[in-house]
Amino acid sequence: VHVVNDRPEPLQARLRVALYRDLEARIDEKQEQLELPSHGAAQRSVEGLLSRFVDAAWAYRFGPPAQDAIVVSLESLSEPSELFSQAIRFPAGRPTAREPAARMRIEASGRPDGGGAVALSICSQRLAYGVRVHTPGFLPDDDAFSIEPGRERVVRLRPAGVGSQFAGGSLTALNLDGPVKIGADTA
Repeated sequence: VHVVNDRPEPLQARLRVALYRDLEARIDEKQEQLELPSHGAAQRSVEGLLSRFVDAAWAYRFGPPAQDAIVVSLESLSEPSELFSQAIRFPAGRPTAREPAARMRIEASGRPDGGGAVALSICSQRLAYGVRVHTPGFLPDDDAFSIEPGRERVVRLRPAGVGSQFAGGSLTALNLDGPVKIGADTA
């Protein structure tokens, strides 16, 4: 795991590693608080963070991999935490089977976030890979990302033009069979 602070000020954050089996069942999770100076960097090994050997790269191939997704997240220390960065490794390959939304239990809704922007909240019980957001009149701050199983991901949608009104939309994922409707929360 390589962590780099590109900011001109020091960064205090939480580095979290989670291992998942069957793209849903968390089998291990550890975190470490990091303090990086401005323009500083740090390196950690997955096995070092977990304090045990897990063959994270599936290099030794002692049978099938014990985990099919390794999620590494850099988060703020505040609660609720803000996701700064996230990377997902698939030791045995990316998920290719398409699953119905009901099996993934994926949901998305948007709520006003000030200045015409919308906070889009997405959660999925199973890992959603390669998520794309389709919202007419709005541009997502992030696109083509993955949703960690059982966790929420918030993406800010910015109006594409003056007077854009959020009326929902849809999202798709590479392992999702068909689009999922994005609801509009008016609260």
